[in-house]
Amino acid sequence: MVNEMRGWQQAKTEGRRFLFGIVMPMMCILLILPGAAEAALKAEVDRDRIAIDETLTLTISKDSSSFFSKPDTALLEKDFRVVSTGQSSNTKIINGQMSSTVKWEMMLAPKRIGRLQIPPFEVGGEKSEQIWVVVEKSAPAKTRSDDDATIFIETEVDHDELRVQAQLIYTLRAYLSVQAQVQDPQPPDLPDALIEKLEDATYNKTVNGRAYKVFERKYAIFPQKSGEIEIPQAVVQVTVPTRRRFGGVFDFMDQGQSFQLRGNPHMVRVLEKAPEFPSSSVWLPTDNLTLGEKWSRNPGELKVGESVTLTIDIFGAGLLAAQLPPVVIPETEGIKMYQNQGETENNISSRGVVGHRTETVALIPTRPGVFKMPEIRIPWWDKAHHEVKYAVVPARELTVTGAAVHEEASPPPVEQPGPVVAEEGNREVPEDTRRPLFWMAAFGFAVFLWLITLIFLIIARRKLAVFTYPIQGGGRIGNAAQHEAEGKLYRDFENACRENDPRRIRDSVLAWANGFWPEKGVRTFADLKKAAPDPGLATELDTLEAFLYGKGSGLVVWEAKQIREGVRRVRQKKSGGAKEEVLPTLYK
Repeated sequence: MVNEMRGWQQAKTEGRRFLFGIVMPMMCILLILPGAAEAALKAEVDRDRIAIDETLTLTISKDSSSFFSKPDTALLEKDFRVVSTGQSSNTKIINGQMSSTVKWEMMLAPKRIGRLQIPPFEVGGEKSEQIWVVVEKSAPAKTRSDDDATIFIETEVDHDELRVQAQLIYTLRAYLSVQAQVQDPQPPDLPDALIEKLEDATYNKTVNGRAYKVFERKYAIFPQKSGEIEIPQAVVQVTVPTRRRFGGVFDFMDQGQSFQLRGNPHMVRVLEKAPEFPSSSVWLPTDNLTLGEKWSRNPGELKVGESVTLTIDIFGAGLLAAQLPPVVIPETEGIKMYQNQGETENNISSRGVVGHRTETVALIPTRPGVFKMPEIRIPWWDKAHHEVKYAVVPARELTVTGAAVHEEASPPPVEQPGPVVAEEGNREVPEDTRRPLFWMAAFGFAVFLWLITLIFLIIARRKLAVFTYPIQGGGRIGNAAQHEAEGKLYRDFENACRENDPRRIRDSVLAWANGFWPEKGVRTFADLKKAAPDPGLATELDTLEAFLYGKGSGLVVWEAKQIREGVRRVRQKKSGGAKEEVLPTLYK
């Protein structure tokens, strides 16, 4: 009994050693390694253009690190004064994977005017990129009732004149030299414009010898109509706390003194679409438009029947993602293409909006050869140089090897065995008689399963034959899955109409039409009008296109009711006196 207890204790001790000495360290390593592979040192600033009497915040961060000491700022202090420094860290475990980030934040004040460099930092073998900051002369203070005010606001726009649908940056700053509470300001009320809130910033600034804490709020405004627009004066509610003594040992803070600060209104002239811009293209007024391609595999080494994915990315600086047009991949003979619905997102920063659209296309070669995909060209309007430019994905050759999918390779001829000659006294036994009984039994079992499967297929055919789906509006829905997909696309279109969102309606009606007439490849309004020869719907499509991109259309408000009725009419319309088609009989 004693020996058994000793053996149990020894086994228990060995188990603990194995658990804490080997298993736990290995688990920690596995948790840390996925994040360590992505470790990177980053340096970024909240503003890259400031005045000499302002400050900026520099953030140095390192992923997959629990700690790193304060970076060396010797080179940095050549052009900047480090006002304050702080450190923070963040650790997360998601799906068993650990990720951690350590940040150093430094408030910097420039020492001189000019284009100053924040040098790269190096920590643990990782090196950050250098950053350039433009430092300008101190801007004159805005007019206000009291030149020695402890609290005031100012507003400005980055352009007094711009093209329709181009980005306008509107900035509101609140200057505080005393403790105060500022109510979150409301965006400008502009019914004929789209507005996106940008990232906020906080920094220090000296005005007339007084130090202020500055809270900066920016909005990206996209005018949707040409003409003069007025940005109304900003109104900000501010509360300055005060103390009230009641003769006892306690001091109580009352609600403070509240008052409103008002900024100046701004007049902006909005020009029409540039006349030299191609009339058939989507109007894109931007600072820069880039078009890039990514392939899941080398397009020069493709094989017949194997899928490859092409991803097209569009980035528009100063454009909303909804403004970016769908990219139509030209059809190429010998290659089947299946294009997904595009994905969009807006990347927001203090500098403005960068719209991003992604198009994904699956390509399946059907025969060998060398195929040339034509280039993709998208025109855009350069706001700085006032001219038309093009974003281009160059033409590309696809090299495909292998046999065509419609050709079946003929099986090699079966060699007929010759007569078996048996010599007397050394008779050769035929090969078949040496096969074990296992293979005979397996063959019989396979035949049995085949018969059972055949019976179930016959029963299923009789049950499925009773289900039919009517073909609406002349379209053809080949099976239940396509019918369900078409219904979902139509519901998306209905939802877009209820929200009266013109751009979403454009995308959703084309997606529905492509699902309703898959054999016609509907990708543009022109294709849709050919597929559905309905004069009323054609008129509404032209009206929508004019509202979105037309020059001087004069439309201020557009209603989705008519186009919704037109699509519903086409979808429900039966051919005059024609019988409804049904699904083809299964298993002919």
